[in-house]
Amino acid sequence: MTTHAEDPQNFQLPSQWEIDPRSQPLFVNQVMVQPGINALPDGSAPAGIYVRFGHAMPPLFPDNPTPEMISEFGAIPVTVTGQFYLTLDIVRNLRDSLDNILKAFDRAGEDSRDL
Repeated sequence: MTTHAEDPQNFQLPSQWEIDPRSQPLFVNQVMVQPGINALPDGSAPAGIYVRFGHAMPPLFPDNPTPEMISEFGAIPVTVTGQFYLTLDIVRNLRDSLDNILKAFDRAGEDSRDL
């Protein structure tokens, strides 16, 4: 952790996450990631990426749909459940955190009960 004495312009404070017990996790089966652009006219917005999470309900088809039935259906709508702009520092932290969690799952045989 960088302290204020080490760098008065760049320091970290501890945080405490507020958990709303009424808030339920949303199921996500779609993810879209795209490079961000500087959002401010002077280019001062930090570099980052846009991430959208969503859910697509699978369509109902008979047991053996024909290619024609599938092509006539069209696009499956995706309901956006969350959308975020992440700075590159946050993306790197997220990547490292996900990598550590995935390694733990790999060691446990992908059974979360063993974590």
